[in-house]
Amino acid sequence: MGDLYMVYVQDYRHNNTHPMYTSDAQIELYMNTTGSYSKVEIPTEGKVNDIYWFVGCFKGSEELLDDFKIVNELSPLSPYVYNKTKCLDLFPE
Repeated sequence: MGDLYMVYVQDYRHNNTHPMYTSDAQIELYMNTTGSYSKVEIPTEGKVNDIYWFVGCFKGSEELLDDFKIVNELSPLSPYVYNKTKCLDLFPE
């Protein structure tokens, strides 16, 4: 199956007057095997204390990105802490 990876962004410079969900951030991931890509835009609604953007999970290796599953959730807690098994749930064996 390959390794599983969690993709998330942390707002290290958190600012209550400019919350993460107002950033218009986006991420594009290119699939090596198909040449296609996934574009994920940050949710436009959230809470002021949401400093983590859980973009999604992918399987593959350092050189090869096989598949990407979008989660696209904002949270005040690290997804590695509060949602640690989400990638395993998205890619059952």
